[in-house]
Amino acid sequence: MVNHFEFEERAAAEAVALVRARHQIEPGHKVVLYTGSFVPLQALDVLIDAVPGVLAAYPSVTFLLVGGTDVEIATLRRQAQRLGVAAHVVLERSIPQKEMPTYLAAADVLVSPRRRGINPPGKLLPYLASGRPVVATNTLVHTQLLSDGCAILTPSDAAGLAKGLIVGLTYSLLVSKLTAEAARVLGHYCSKPARDAAYAEIIAAATAAQASRARSTGRSLWPDGRA
Repeated sequence: MVNHFEFEERAAAEAVALVRARHQIEPGHKVVLYTGSFVPLQALDVLIDAVPGVLAAYPSVTFLLVGGTDVEIATLRRQAQRLGVAAHVVLERSIPQKEMPTYLAAADVLVSPRRRGINPPGKLLPYLASGRPVVATNTLVHTQLLSDGCAILTPSDAAGLAKGLIVGLTYSLLVSKLTAEAARVLGHYCSKPARDAAYAEIIAAATAAQASRARSTGRSLWPDGRA
């Protein structure tokens, strides 16, 4: 797999403060951030179900979910209201991609609650690059890229997700280890030297395969027929 991912510059402190002010996040509150679509596949209902468990252990948390449509936002808002946690849940429509590094920098923990699917969510690469701990369900859709060395992997139910989020919010030594390993993993798989080496390997393999086919048929590899 060849991942083309460009490392973004760190967001300025002033821009981060503006994000918090825009969403009326109280001073001193930690931020758990989700970015991406709000389709049912993402299991955001499970994330909302996890909020009361997190607040019971860590009351000063705001959950900021970014990327929904008006209808999707209304559905999740009703769920948060039923659970009595609406004051701790901020739901936002999609934002321009250029603003995403600032939102990531404004967060304390990043989360992906998805439970189904095969292809890893595209958000995982910027998550790993953010310098923030990543909490994700321990499912195939995540573990193709993540391991417990670079992320907090949890059971896929609300209780398990809540426990993982509490760990990410409270255990600073573990967070330091995870974010350092995340940077190493991302650098290994997504840096330009790694991409160049991977592309060179692919080209070499394709050239060797073409040469092998040419030898088996007795045809020249070259268009002009030379040996």
